[in-house]
Amino acid sequence: MEHTTQARKVPEKRACCECGKGFDITDPHRQHSKRFCCDAHAQAFANRQTTRGKVMAAATLAWRGKRGGGEVGKAALAELCAMADQFNDEDRKAKRPPVADYFASLAGQGYRFVDRQRRSGNAKAA
Repeated sequence: MEHTTQARKVPEKRACCECGKGFDITDPHRQHSKRFCCDAHAQAFANRQTTRGKVMAAATLAWRGKRGGGEVGKAALAELCAMADQFNDEDRKAKRPPVADYFASLAGQGYRFVDRQRRSGNAKAA
């Protein structure tokens, strides 16, 4: 009689990008994308990023459009830095993990906005 055993996959440990607490990823289909311990934390993070992105968008585009030069480019960069400092301070006070950790997890998996645009067919041809 032959005896076979199936190896049990050990859950991957990860830290929630919203609260910093560790959680296990047991669903192999979500292993690469799961970054939050619960849906409420994923939604809170997404809402905050959307709100912050909206206020930073005009300054980012102005800064990049002027290549950082001239009065407008310099003012836009100063505004961006002030907003980033404020948002980072808010996260520290709320004891949230640094957004840099979230960005590093995306970059570590090769995830970039430009790639997402290519996959969706929304990228402009050069």
